[in-house]
Amino acid sequence: MKALPPFPPLFKERFDGLPLSSDGDAASEEFITRAHELAVSWLPADVRTRLETFLHDSSGPSVLVVRGLPVDSDPPPTPYAVGNMSAKPGKVMSEAWVLAVARLIGQPVTYQTLVKRGMAGGLVCDLTPNPNSIDKVAFDGCKKVLDLHRDFAVTSEKIVADALLLIGVRGDPRKEAQTTVCDFRALLAATSPSDVSILRSEPMRWNFGSAANNSFAVAEKFLITGPDSNPLVNIFEENILPVGAASLKGSPQLLEAYARLKETARQLAVGVWLDAGDLLIVNNSRAAHGRTAYTAVFDGSDRWVQRVYAKRELVGCPGEPPSRVLRFAS
Repeated sequence: MKALPPFPPLFKERFDGLPLSSDGDAASEEFITRAHELAVSWLPADVRTRLETFLHDSSGPSVLVVRGLPVDSDPPPTPYAVGNMSAKPGKVMSEAWVLAVARLIGQPVTYQTLVKRGMAGGLVCDLTPNPNSIDKVAFDGCKKVLDLHRDFAVTSEKIVADALLLIGVRGDPRKEAQTTVCDFRALLAATSPSDVSILRSEPMRWNFGSAANNSFAVAEKFLITGPDSNPLVNIFEENILPVGAASLKGSPQLLEAYARLKETARQLAVGVWLDAGDLLIVNNSRAAHGRTAYTAVFDGSDRWVQRVYAKRELVGCPGEPPSRVLRFAS
């Protein structure tokens, strides 16, 4: 294989003096364009092809791992304020790579609700442990397992992310923190025909909110749709914050089948440890993902991963132009 040219000088030439935006527009279009162009010119052709066909090949893998991408070798201490886009001033190789690959497979996007909640106001979300969430089931928790789920499983399919990308800025030094993944085809094959029939024929209802103020948000979806050769499984982490504490409504047979489905997914799941420069890409329509519990010491050495969502193409709300910032239906 032909040796690749040194990456840092090329990066410096393209990005010197160009900041990564952290405002409500999520990220600079110029930054995304330059990152994409650099990735196209630097990556081997076979790697580019695997990435560009990832969301379009119905017989392809549900997960890809790219290891050893060149990122800044001396990142600052792990930040413990979620969404702090100034955490790496002048050191944005990981941001460039995760946005470039998101652009190779589709289009980078984010969600207005995440911006409003202060959960990473840009396209790139820093995932680090939060001292206030240690014992919570949350993306910034650590002591509790984040169960397998499909991101945005309970919302409109039009705006559900087609993929999520996770790049390592700093690996967990104890190697306890792993992203778990479960392929939906393998999950369906391991599920009994009777359970599959129930999960396909009766929709599950999720209720979010408080009975105290009679305020509920309701979502309803079939748990398995699509052909057996390429099923979509709407598996969800009902305890995750800030959504959290969803109550399930369905027949006893449906609830029991769903519980068995989730347990089977846990048994099939494979763990992926991400070191600095390692990139995990999950097809959000073909695999569930989660995270193991791990120990955080909050001394600047803890796991630091960045997340970007991608869609095959940009979409917009009715009557609005396509946008990188998606809105859930009110």
